[in-house]
Amino acid sequence: MVLTTDTETPSSPLASAIKTDDMHQLIKECGGGHLQFDQTKPECHSEIIQRVEKITQKYGEFLRCEIFDDAEEGTSINEEQRTSEGLVRQEEEKEEDTTHEEAEKAKESHKKGNDGGGVLGYFWSKREQSPEYIHPNSTVPGKAKLNLVLCGHDEKLKATVSKILRGKPLSVFHRESTLVSVKKEEKIHGRHITVVELPALTKLSEDEVINQTLRCVSLCDSRVHLFLLIIPIGPITDVDKMEIEMIHKIFYSKEHFMVLFTTEFSVDQKVTHFVTSTQSQNIVSLYGTWYSVMGLKDHRSTKQISDLLECIEMINLKPYSLQMYMKAQEKTSRLELEAQISKMDSKIKELQQKIHQEGEWINLLKYSI
Repeated sequence: MVLTTDTETPSSPLASAIKTDDMHQLIKECGGGHLQFDQTKPECHSEIIQRVEKITQKYGEFLRCEIFDDAEEGTSINEEQRTSEGLVRQEEEKEEDTTHEEAEKAKESHKKGNDGGGVLGYFWSKREQSPEYIHPNSTVPGKAKLNLVLCGHDEKLKATVSKILRGKPLSVFHRESTLVSVKKEEKIHGRHITVVELPALTKLSEDEVINQTLRCVSLCDSRVHLFLLIIPIGPITDVDKMEIEMIHKIFYSKEHFMVLFTTEFSVDQKVTHFVTSTQSQNIVSLYGTWYSVMGLKDHRSTKQISDLLECIEMINLKPYSLQMYMKAQEKTSRLELEAQISKMDSKIKELQQKIHQEGEWINLLKYSI
């Protein structure tokens, strides 16, 4: 499908170009589908999604989109994305090298009979001899791919959780906070997983919020199995509350969210008490019923991550799609409009009551005279 945009008058060069042989040839090569996108008409968004879903249902394949920008407009969206992804790939290569070195050390430690290999060393020595042993980076047939989106205000915490979920070592180096959604993929515990870090919405403009929330769903091939709302154990700040409310307002789903409480230490009685407190459970109830706890100190615990991924897989919901996202925006807009109308009605009733009272006072004055 060819999607054209034109913010100028119908007599603009783009409108004329559509009638040319070159444009007709392009539309023909792309299957004959064409849509003129008008930013002033909200229904265009739904039209795009409906057309894409029809194409996907017909051919059973996902689509890849190429974006073309005018040269004089400067850096394109694709160029910015390639720059961002290039930095991410550099970091991933560093992580993979570090992981490989640590795995080799763990193997060597096991060969020498050294018990000081830590959790990773224990994993190699005890599980590798078992016929049921599964390498963390291998894929088991039947294990579905999981697409996860990490939400929350703390960028470093989301990056840490992303590394833990992907089985990467936690390094001193921290990637600089970014204002775009970052996608990373990995094979771990017998399954493919995609982890997308959504930037803090409170740091974005209104347009950027829409762009990045839509982008994070698109990066998951329009199939988000679960959103993980990362909440650190401790006092919840006003900024955290704003972030929590914005995320709920944008995605508007109680089925596709899990609140993931994190602690710098191991999970103990104090952590459990905090998670079961009224304040914490109020956050959970806002997003449904799913919640879990992750101890960052136990980041090498393969069981902790395996259990979490198994839990996510067992939820077994229809993935959150672009259509669900658009419906959420429509519902949010409708609720906001209804709230404004209700507020105006209250003001009108208040004014009417005030006018009625003043009228009674005027009548009393007439009678007294």
